[in-house]
Amino acid sequence: MVPLWVLTSQASGFLESCFPDDLLNNIWGPLMTDRRVFLNLLLEPQLSLRSLKLAIVVGTVLVAINYGDSILRGDTEKIAWYKIALTYIVPYCVSTYSAIMNSVGKK
Repeated sequence: MVPLWVLTSQASGFLESCFPDDLLNNIWGPLMTDRRVFLNLLLEPQLSLRSLKLAIVVGTVLVAINYGDSILRGDTEKIAWYKIALTYIVPYCVSTYSAIMNSVGKK
């Protein structure tokens, strides 16, 4: 089994080789310069609540599109429940990331 730090270091090396340094600095620079700013924004209740509301709406729509027929038939044995969980987690993460980047850009 490959340790997680090896995978993440390889992934970051791959990203650095694909994108110019100035692009990566523009994306991650403001967050990495002051981690307290990042954590404060991440733990802000309004931001988390807004991201949660969006994730519930978007996730429910996606679950209905992808699994609605199976759920309505009652054929839930073939449903991969972890994929449904990811269907809600991904919009939450995207919304949170976008809000943090927007907040950092305004400051």
